[in-house]
Order: sequence, then structure tokens, then C-alpha cells
Amino acid sequence: MDRRLLDIILCPACGGTLELADTSSTTVRYSDGEKEEVQSGTASCRCGRRYPIADYVLSFAEVFPPVLRQEAAYWDRYYLWLLEQDSFGFHDLERGHAPYITFGVSEPFPPTDTLDLYDVHHQVAEHPLLRKGHTLLDIGVGLGWTALYLARAGYAVTAFEPSLGPVTAAKRYAMEQGVFIEYVCGAMGVMQFRPCSFDNVTAFHSLHHVPDLEAALLQIRSWLCQGGALAIDEHTGNSRIAAALGAELHAWAEVEVFPGYRTLSPEALANLPAEPHSALEDSSATDILPFVSRLFKVELARPRHVFLDHYALLYYLYADRNLAAYNHALAIANHFQDLVRRIDPDGADYVTIIAENAGQDAGCAEQESAQNQPRSNEAPVKLELASFDSHAQVAELEAHLVAQAAWARGLERELQRKNTELARLRTLVRKLENGRVMRLLRSFSLNGNARTHRRGR
Repeated sequence: MDRRLLDIILCPACGGTLELADTSSTTVRYSDGEKEEVQSGTASCRCGRRYPIADYVLSFAEVFPPVLRQEAAYWDRYYLWLLEQDSFGFHDLERGHAPYITFGVSEPFPPTDTLDLYDVHHQVAEHPLLRKGHTLLDIGVGLGWTALYLARAGYAVTAFEPSLGPVTAAKRYAMEQGVFIEYVCGAMGVMQFRPCSFDNVTAFHSLHHVPDLEAALLQIRSWLCQGGALAIDEHTGNSRIAAALGAELHAWAEVEVFPGYRTLSPEALANLPAEPHSALEDSSATDILPFVSRLFKVELARPRHVFLDHYALLYYLYADRNLAAYNHALAIANHFQDLVRRIDPDGADYVTIIAENAGQDAGCAEQESAQNQPRSNEAPVKLELASFDSHAQVAELEAHLVAQAAWARGLERELQRKNTELARLRTLVRKLENGRVMRLLRSFSLNGNARTHRRGR
């Protein structure tokens, strides 16, 4: 932990200043030079709280409420289980993520152009609004994959995560890579920074776990400098179309791909967290875009579906780890998902948002607010409300409600019609899949893949 962290971070219990005590420091060599870091000790406050520092990580876990402790424990077990299986993709995007490891398949994505595979991260890191600044706070980082990516992209990164085991492992891995990142064990609703501490704030797949999202975003806005950027990539919905297509893809993989690549034993899989998901999963998924739009100036809001995110890996394995097949499948998946995004933007599973802190928060505007106060010999400005006809307003609102109800009933009828048509199309697809033409096409495709594979060798 860099001692300068205490210049911007405050006591979660009272908001007071923290001071170091009983510290042990070490000089750590990074790719951009040496840095003296606090390896162990405490950060204490006048209110009596003492927060431990161990393995270079300051922890506020002792003040977590019970539901947050439950959430942190879940991800602690999950991420540390991944490391036990030698799966390091959530440490480092360059290592390759293994998305089917919980099904016993530990094969990661092959080394390839990360710009194609992780275009969302690149889009955020290189956006002009973020590039205006240098300091960056990354929220809810797990094993540190996004924080490391952004630090390598040139940002001075501070990151926090409620699970102590993973965030400590992330710090250790970053040190091994020669990249300085300030990691803290903390969470939204607990962390407190001084106003205007960061040029940028990022959150990848974390804010949908925050129950009181509006309060969290107001806090984030205070931490940002005016004109700073908030960048989010978040789960915001559950598309029925995408879920159906993804389920079909998974069913195919269970039969055609997984049996030849399952390497984890039932005993290893039994050590996975028993819960189907974490305690706060999707607490605020549907609130993200509305709240961000209200509190920030949105520059980019790009919806996306994710049902084909893993198709390239599956096809790569199906083609006996043929890298040409992987690149071909990746291009098709990205193109097809973009088509689906255009057809069904409102039903997307995820959204990438880049927004500007255009408003003034209390910390950054304090001085200007004082300057704008009326002088003692000046009368304050009186605001007058324009008169209006309340009966006319009520009648107009009632008319709007009637029109909205009629529109909703029409939309419901259209949805029922589409569901009927979708069921009919599924029946036709099943008939086609079992028909003679599809059997011939599959035979032709397999023969073609075999010829391609032989040429690749």
C-alpha cells in the first residue's frame, strides 16, 4: 500500500482522517521504477477504529454489514477455487479466461488479438473522455482483470473489492507482473474518498450487485472531478431470445464438445460454492441505465448481447484447437451479435456506458458556491411559481394514461402474436434439423472441416 493512499481515503465509520501505525514497509521494483509500499500495519482513526494492512492491502472488511459479508464470502470461495484449478483468466485477460471450468472444462480462450476478444475494455480505455484524465478508480474488481488491463493502458489505478482473498491475490499477481495498482478490500456503501479524488471511475460487472444504486452513484459523482468520466459495463437484463439461443448452444456443446475436454474431477467440482449465485446478484440491474442517465451526462450507451461470447472457444475446441477456426468463429459471433443488438436493442443483456460528471458536486463546487452566495447587503432572489390550471392538467394526464393503457394492451397482443409465431418457427426448425437436408448439410460441414484441418497440419 502506498502511504499516499491516506491522502484521499477516509474512515468508513466516521469519515475522519486515517493515520498509519505499526507499519512495516518494503521497496518494490515495478516496471516504471521502485516504490516503497506498506506491507503490514494498521490505519487508525481518532474515532477508535483500526483497520489492518496485510500483504500490502488495506482492509475495511470488519465494518461490512452481514449481507455484504455473505456476498464477499461467496466470491472469496469462487475466485480462490479458480486459482486452485490454475485458472488465471480473471487475474489477467492475456492469460485467457476458461468460461466452462465450472462444467469441468478447464480449457481457456487461446492466445489471440485481445482487441477482438476484449473490445469493450479497449473501447473504455481508449475513449477520449477517459484519456483526458490519468487517475482511475476501478470498482468491484474480483481477481483484478480490469484493473490490470487499465493499468497497462497507462492509468494510475486504485481498485477495491469486498472479497479479501481475491483482492490480496490480485495485488500479489500485479506485483509479479511489475505493475503498481493500489488494491483495497472495500465495497460501495463502505468506501469513502475525499471529493474530486479521481479523473475516472470504472465498474465492470459490479454495480448490479449494489442494493442502493442511487446512493452509490451519488457517492461516485462526488469522488470524480468535474468533467471526469464514469465508465460502466454491466448486466442490465435477461433477454429471452438470447437465453433461448444460448441454451441451444450450450446443449450442443454438452454433446459435441465437453465430453472430450472434461479434465476436472467430480471431487474438484464439489468444492465450488454451493449457492446458485451470490446474495446480492442483480440487486440493481434494471436501475443502472436510468440512474446513470439522470445523474451523469451520457456520452455512450451501447447495448449488447452475450449469448455468443463463448462460441469462438467452443468452435475452436470442436475443431481440435484449430486457431484458424477460432478466428473465423470469433468474427462470425461478433458480427451476428451486432446484428441481434440492432434488431433487439431494448432486450440486450449488457450495456456499456461512458458518461461525464457534468454537474457540480458539493466537494468540487464548495469554493464556487461560496463565491456565489448573496452579499449581506443584497436581498436574496425570490423565485415565483407560474400559475397553472390544475383541472386542465389533471384532464390532460388522464388522457395520456388512457392512451398509454391502450398502447400497452396493443403491445401485449403483439407480444402474444410473436410468441405464437416463435413457437411455430421452433417447431419448423426442429423438423428441419431432423430432416434429410440438414443431415446432408451436417455431413458436408464435417467433411469440409476435416479437409480444412488436414490442410492446417
